[in-house]
Amino acid sequence: MAQNETVPELTFRKLELQYQECCRYGRFYAGVRFSFAASFVTLFIILIGGYHYVRFAGPALGPLQPHLLFATAIFGTMTSFAAVMIERRNIYLYRTSDQLAVKLETQMGIVGGLYQTLTRRQARTRFLGIPVTHTVAISIGYASVMIIWLILVVDSVVVLRP
Repeated sequence: MAQNETVPELTFRKLELQYQECCRYGRFYAGVRFSFAASFVTLFIILIGGYHYVRFAGPALGPLQPHLLFATAIFGTMTSFAAVMIERRNIYLYRTSDQLAVKLETQMGIVGGLYQTLTRRQARTRFLGIPVTHTVAISIGYASVMIIWLILVVDSVVVLRP
C-alpha cells in the first residue's frame, strides 16, 4: 500500500483491476465463441463434402465405401456433440465474467454501467410465438447439425446393408 493511499482508495483500485480483468475476459470469450462457431461451420462443410464424395464415389472405393460412410457420419455426430459441450462451457464462462462485472460495477458505485445495461433482461425475439435468445438460436443451429449427422448415420447403415 502506498504511503498516501487510504484503505477505501486501495479497495477501489482492486475493484477497478478486477473489473478490467472481467472486461478483458468477456471480450476474449466472445472472440472464442465467434472463432469456434466459424471453425465448426468450416469443419461441417468439409465433413459433408467428404461424406458426399464417399457416398457417390462408390465403385471407386469398392467394399470400403459403406465403412467410410459410417465412419464419416459417426465422426460428424461426435464432432457436433463436442461442439455443443464446448459451446455450453464457453457460454458459462462468458456469463460468469459478465455477472462478476455487473457486481463490480455496483460495488464501485457505477449506475447504468455497460455490463448492467448489457445483462438487463430485454424483450426477446419471437420465432413462431416462442421467445428466442441468442443462446437458444445457437443451440438450435447446433441441434440441426447434429440431426443432419444422425440422419447420415442412418443413411450409412442402410448403405452398409446390401
